[in-house]
Amino acid sequence: MFQVKQDNCADYDCFAAFVAHYHGYETFLAYMLISTPWMEYDQAHLITIYKIDKDYAYSDYACYFDGFSSIDEVIDNYP
Repeated sequence: MFQVKQDNCADYDCFAAFVAHYHGYETFLAYMLISTPWMEYDQAHLITIYKIDKDYAYSDYACYFDGFSSIDEVIDNYP
């Protein structure tokens, strides 16, 4: 990632989960298949979910969102 200055969602999210876990956060990786009407095939995507106090937050390669009460709520609200 650092040498070639590019990555994909799996590279970014595995690294983000490692760093957060190293600093004491409980982390989860959520692998999803996303159906989009304009693509012939489902798209695979990975996000990192963080447990912060009683809530959950998530990040992908572009955004960070927080304030969810469960992992299911994160996945249901993912764009």
